[in-house]
Amino acid sequence: MSWEEAAARYAIALPSCPTKAFRFDVQPRLRDHLIFTFEAANSCVDGFLTKYGADPAHPGLKWPRDDNFPPFGADKSERYGWTYDLKQRSALYHGFRTPNGSSFWVFVKQGAEETVYAYSLTTGYPN
Repeated sequence: MSWEEAAARYAIALPSCPTKAFRFDVQPRLRDHLIFTFEAANSCVDGFLTKYGADPAHPGLKWPRDDNFPPFGADKSERYGWTYDLKQRSALYHGFRTPNGSSFWVFVKQGAEETVYAYSLTTGYPN
């Protein structure tokens, strides 16, 4: 499946501002997951989060944390090449929903240039 097909299925679009290092993966229909990552300026990522209902100022979880538990399991991190330094500022957003009801967990490594890891939990696309 192409990015355009996946984006239509999940009713999502990359931000209109410049992005780098974009990668995506779409799992088969039975598991039905869209996973993607990109890098962009802080203001661009904030706009992306806001567009889909996540408040950049109020993430579900923030790092560093006392427990330093990673946001995604080792299987996902390894499979998608996601790396974490949980001693650096980062955040996980739970309230990210697209217009068709698809929902995502979005992890953001914070800084002037931010890295976004997005993992779909549901798709609003009809079966």
